[in-house]
Amino acid sequence: MENTLTCMRAAASAERIPDANIRRRRLDALRRLVKENRDAIARAIDADFGGRPTQETEILEIVPLLGAIRHARSHVARWMRDERRAPSLAFRGGRAWVRHEPLGVVGIVSPWNFPLYLCLGPLVDALAAGNRAMIKPSELTPRFSELLADLVVRRSSRMKSR
Repeated sequence: MENTLTCMRAAASAERIPDANIRRRRLDALRRLVKENRDAIARAIDADFGGRPTQETEILEIVPLLGAIRHARSHVARWMRDERRAPSLAFRGGRAWVRHEPLGVVGIVSPWNFPLYLCLGPLVDALAAGNRAMIKPSELTPRFSELLADLVVRRSSRMKSR
C-alpha cells in the first residue's frame, strides 16, 4: 500500500493541476464504470447483505451517484476559477484571490451500509477537485469490495494499453 501511495503522489506531483478536461474525462470513466457494471454491482451488494433488492441499490446508490457525477462534470470548470477577494487595509491597492488547487492524493474510507455511494460519492468530489484517491471499502462488504477492486484494475489496465 505504501508503494501505491508513493506512485500516486509522484503522479500527482508530475501532473500538478489537471485542467477541467482531464477532470471531466476521469469523471466520465467513473460514470462508464458504474453504468456498465450496475447489474454486477447490485448482485455483489445483494450477496453481501444477504438479500437486498436490486431496485433498492439502483434507487439509493446508483442513481444518486450518477447524478453526482453529472453535477460535478457540469460545474468543474466554474469550481476551478480563481475567486477575487478584497485585500485587507494593510494591502490596499493590491489584489487578492483564492486559487483552488488539488491536495494530491486523498484517502477515502467507506462504511458498509451504502457501499457504492459512500465509497464512490467522495471519489466524485476528489476527482472534480483534481485529486487522486486511494479507496478502502468496508471489510463488511467483501463481494462488493472485491468487485470494485477488479473493475478498477481492469479499467486502469485498459487505459494503460491505449
